[in-house]
Amino acid sequence: MRSGFGSLGWIARQLRADIAVDVSLGQQATADPRVRHLVAMNRCIEQCKKDTEFTLIFHHGHIDWYTCGVWVVADASHGNVDAPELGQLGEKLKSQAGYILGLS
Repeated sequence: MRSGFGSLGWIARQLRADIAVDVSLGQQATADPRVRHLVAMNRCIEQCKKDTEFTLIFHHGHIDWYTCGVWVVADASHGNVDAPELGQLGEKLKSQAGYILGLS
């Protein structure tokens, strides 16, 4: 599981900012893994396999590619975390997430 989330972390940093929050939560769980964490990792891997045509497009002419910097910010309220205290296992907290990709 550690290797799987490690690989997903590399993918998230290189191209797939949309999986960064899920990967972060999974990496935090590797110290005390549960079956649900393995299921979440496999779901994330399947999402990456399914979306193989995922691309980020930056049009030429507006950016000096030799001097620009690329940055990504991902944040969430971790609403995809199980909240067994709310009732059934699998019930989720309310959440929101956001991603910003910038070139400067």
